[in-house]
Amino acid sequence: MSGFDAAAFLAALPWTGGAVAAVAAGAFAVARAAGRRNVVDTAWGLFFVAAEHWPGVLTIPAPLIMTYLLTFGSGQRNLERTLSRRPGYREYMQRTSGFFPWPARPGRRPS
Repeated sequence: MSGFDAAAFLAALPWTGGAVAAVAAGAFAVARAAGRRNVVDTAWGLFFVAAEHWPGVLTIPAPLIMTYLLTFGSGQRNLERTLSRRPGYREYMQRTSGFFPWPARPGRRPS
């Protein structure tokens, strides 16, 4: 048995303008914040489970704060400020939605 050759694996990836082409497929083809979106969806899901009983309704600030921080607060803005310096990322930002899953904008299909 041979070991895993990380260098060969990375060399075989389809690099396009400095970004892996896989980013333009799947969940990241319709929203740049797929991971943050999952965290927010989980927070809201837990709130709805808790809100089944009256004391659980009082937890509404938790998903609201989580949504705000990950969309308008530190999460997305800081990350995209750093990533926008990478080649091709600004074009990726123009064709995909920032947070909510949405089809690619017309005229800007992923390659």
